[in-house]
Amino acid sequence: MRNLRKMLHTQCLRYQQAIADYFPEDTCVTRPQGGYVLWLELNENVNTIELYEQALRRKISFAPGRIFTLQDRYNNCMRISYSNPGAKRWTTDLKPLANWRTSC
Repeated sequence: MRNLRKMLHTQCLRYQQAIADYFPEDTCVTRPQGGYVLWLELNENVNTIELYEQALRRKISFAPGRIFTLQDRYNNCMRISYSNPGAKRWTTDLKPLANWRTSC
């Protein structure tokens, strides 16, 4: 368990660093309690549903923020998991994901 916790902590830090390196400065990252995910709030002009469709074509997956509410909210947010053992590739996928621009 100690090794697993250390690995997850390391992956979380790598994701946060990659987000800081690749995403625009106005991106806000939080780490919700419970689970192994990061919540990203992007520029309000980004539609993460459209971004999700583009990302799936490149076999990149995340959860658009809109799916976590019944209201018309979180359209510019996404949840990404860093718990996948094969997540090392994901950090390299963050760069093209950060560069895609989709408007609402």
